[in-house]
Amino acid sequence: MKHELRQYQKECLKNLGTAYKQGFKRIMLKLPTGAGKTSIASKILENCYNSGKRALFICDRIELINQTSDRLLSDGIKHGVIQADHIRKNLNYNIQVCSIQTLARREKINADMIIIDEAHTLHKAHIDIIKENQNIPIIGLSATPFAKGLGKHFDKMIVGATTKQLIELGFLCKPKVYAPSEPDLEKIKVVAGDYDMQELEEKTNTPKLVGDIVEHWFKLGFGKPTIVFAVNIAHSKNIVAEFVKGGVNAVHIDAYTDNDDRKEIIESFKAGRIKVLSSVDILSKGFDYPGAEVAILARPTKSLSLYIQQAGRVLRINPETNKTDCTILDHSGNTMRHGFVTDDTPEDLDTGKKQENTPAEKKEKKVIEPVKCPHCSFIKTKVKCENCGHEDIPKNKVESAEGYLVEFDENSLPNKNSKSAKFVITQDKKNLYGQLKTLSRLKGWKAGRAYYLYKELCNEEPTEEIKNVGEQMVTEQVIKYITYLNIKKAKSKNYFTKR
Repeated sequence: MKHELRQYQKECLKNLGTAYKQGFKRIMLKLPTGAGKTSIASKILENCYNSGKRALFICDRIELINQTSDRLLSDGIKHGVIQADHIRKNLNYNIQVCSIQTLARREKINADMIIIDEAHTLHKAHIDIIKENQNIPIIGLSATPFAKGLGKHFDKMIVGATTKQLIELGFLCKPKVYAPSEPDLEKIKVVAGDYDMQELEEKTNTPKLVGDIVEHWFKLGFGKPTIVFAVNIAHSKNIVAEFVKGGVNAVHIDAYTDNDDRKEIIESFKAGRIKVLSSVDILSKGFDYPGAEVAILARPTKSLSLYIQQAGRVLRINPETNKTDCTILDHSGNTMRHGFVTDDTPEDLDTGKKQENTPAEKKEKKVIEPVKCPHCSFIKTKVKCENCGHEDIPKNKVESAEGYLVEFDENSLPNKNSKSAKFVITQDKKNLYGQLKTLSRLKGWKAGRAYYLYKELCNEEPTEEIKNVGEQMVTEQVIKYITYLNIKKAKSKNYFTKR
C-alpha cells in the first residue's frame, strides 16, 4: 500500500530537484522526527527503480534495516538488503538497503544515487563514500544536522517544515513538558563536547533522583507507554528496578541485548505488555512507534542533537488511539539547557568556521523572565497565567518546594536558580479529596488521613469547601500512586545493587 505524500513532503521533493539542477550534488534534507523523511526517500527510490537507476539507502544502524525494508515493501518497491544471511538479500535489484557498518566491510558498490539516513552522524565509512562518489547525487536525511563540520561534506541544506508547523498542521503532537531542577552539574568535566559519563552517573544514579523519576511518572504519566533515556546501563537498570518495585512492568534494553530478545521486548512494548522501556542510546534514533506517549529524559547532555532526537520520540500522532498530545518528563535539565523541543533550530550547516550568529549567541538574545503563578505554580513568562488564567502575578518571585514537577511550555522556562518547583496536581482537587475520603473509609485509616495525604500530594492545605466534598469513586491512578508512596515509605534502605 503506497503512502500519499503530504504537501510539505512534495515541496521537499521539488526543492531537492531544484537544488540538483542548480549543481548541488551533496544535499542535506532537514525535517523533524516524525515528519516522514522515509516517505520522501521511498518516493525517490521508487523513481530510481522505475527508471532503472541503482540507488543505495544507508542506515545508521543494523537495527534500522528491517524497519526501512518493511516500509519499502509496503510501498511496493522491490529491493535487496546487503547483509549476510538476510532473507531479502538479492544484489540483482537496483535498489539496495544496508547499514554503514555492513557497507564498510564490503567492496565498493556502484550506484547512481545514495541516500544517507541519520546523516548528522557521519562515520569514517560515510565520509569515504561521499569522497568516492563526487559525481552522483547524495542526499542526507536528518532531524538534527547540527554536527560540527557537517558543511564540509554537504554543500546544500534544504529545510522542510518545522516542528511547530507540523504541530499546527496536526501531524505531530504538542508536548506537555514537566521539569524538576537541573541536576548539579557545575563541577562535572566535559569530554569530547559532552558531560563525562562516569561523573554524570555519580550525579544522577542516586536513590533519591531515581525514586523521583518513578514518583513523578505516577503523577503525570501513569499507565501510558513510556520511553526512558538513561545515562548508562547501570542507571537504566536501576530506574527499571524502581519501576518494578512500584508494580509497573518495566524492562531495560541495551546494545548488548540479544537481537531476538530485543525484538521480543520491543514487540511486547508496542503490544502494551511492557509499560516502560528504558535504554541508553538504542531508542534515541530511528525508533518509530507512534504509540509512545511519555518520554523520560534522565540523561543530561550538552548535545542539542541528542536532546531533540530523544524528546522527538513521542511527538508522533497515533490515529489508532486518537493520540494528539504527549508528555515529556525532563529530569535532566535539557529543556532548560537547550530550550523547548518545539523551538526553531539552526538552518545552516556548520562548516567548522565560527559563524556570526551561532545558536548560543541567538539564545543569549532571548530574554526570559520566568515567574511562578501564585495560584497554580505554573511556570510562565506572561502576565496572565496560561494554565489557570490568574493575573497580576508579581515578577521574579519564583518560590520552590523540593521534589515536585512543574509543567511549562514554549512561552516559559523554569528559573535556573530554583532547585525545584511544586507539583501542579493534574486532577480536580475536590474530586481528589473525595477519592482520599473513600480510600480512608475502605482502608479503615484513622480520621484525618485524607487531609494529610491531600496536603502531601498538593503541597497545600485543603480549603473548607474541599474538605466538605463527598466521597468520590477512586481511580486506578490514585490507588496505584498511594500504594507506591506506602511502599516507598516502608522501604527506606538503599535498594541499589552494589556495583
